[in-house]
Amino acid sequence: MDEKKGQTQQPRSRPAQERGLLVLIAAALLASGFLVLFDRPKAPPGWTNAPIELADVRVVIPTFLDAASQNVNVNTASADELTRLSGIGPVLAGRIVAYREAHGPFASIDALTEVSGIGPETVERLRDRAVVASDAP
Repeated sequence: MDEKKGQTQQPRSRPAQERGLLVLIAAALLASGFLVLFDRPKAPPGWTNAPIELADVRVVIPTFLDAASQNVNVNTASADELTRLSGIGPVLAGRIVAYREAHGPFASIDALTEVSGIGPETVERLRDRAVVASDAP
């Protein structure tokens, strides 16, 4: 009968020198494979890195204003600047500029009611941000 049947066999342990040699070989293989397998990819022939140009594309960059610079002087503002006011779109802004050019600067915010399409309710909405001054804010 076999005396070793009841005993469990221990796995053969490798000497330290043999383990070190295996680690060194694995490191060498990994390093050489790393350089070959993970080389920098090249662009396919015919591809260039030229900038992309698109026709009829408008890029809008938002501007964030602090509270002091949010006031708009209706006597000096352009039509684009006037559209920053609540309730004033491009059409009304154009009318304000046209009226100002025809009749001169506004004497007060209430004088905006002389512009076609601007009533007392619109003027009340504008009071907190629209100013009337001879100099730009």
